[in-house]
Amino acid sequence: MYAFESRGDSEVHDEPLYAAYCARFGIDRPYLKELLEAQENDGEKVVQQLMLGPCNKPIRYMKHMAKQCEGLDLGFMDSTRNLILVREPKGLILSFHKAMGHCSVHDTCFPDQVSMLETMVERGQRPIVVVVEDLLAAPEVVLPKLCDELSIDYTPRMLSWEAGPKACDGVWAYHWYANTHNSTGFDRAVQTADRPLPAELEAVHDECVQLFDQLTQKGVRI
Repeated sequence: MYAFESRGDSEVHDEPLYAAYCARFGIDRPYLKELLEAQENDGEKVVQQLMLGPCNKPIRYMKHMAKQCEGLDLGFMDSTRNLILVREPKGLILSFHKAMGHCSVHDTCFPDQVSMLETMVERGQRPIVVVVEDLLAAPEVVLPKLCDELSIDYTPRMLSWEAGPKACDGVWAYHWYANTHNSTGFDRAVQTADRPLPAELEAVHDECVQLFDQLTQKGVRI
């Protein structure tokens, strides 16, 4: 998300379906009141008015969590270029567990990401998959390939940004983005995957590994 904001030619939105998802399914979050006040609570309105609405810049980039699209008409995918950003399971599970005190398979978005990939294939799209660890290891390699897949020009401006909060941040940034706000680019300075996995999360991890493998094997891994 910060890479696209750094381009200068992109209108960037941070999880615009988040409030609608929480409202629709009764999801609780520590910042729920702020979230519901900050965003449109009707997912179909978000799709029509924002996702498919007029854009003042050449590119509109929207970061979504796949589970937030649950229950929506996915016809919008015919009008958007869609890519799946996925993290290796252990680090993702530990990160979510640290922030929220729990983590289910559904929380990770892996099942919904697999469903979205299958929808892309059904609609004749080329399912692009970017693995976070690949991106962190070689952003100067992955980002040009991604831009080529998306038929947009690559710029080295995507590789770095100033530390601190960004205008595109959602109202939940204070809860999730502390490490990201300390960053100035893609780096491995803060990783959680080296910590041991709690025993109660082992079954979650095993299922997520299978789903991760489906994504990376069936999708076009950049």
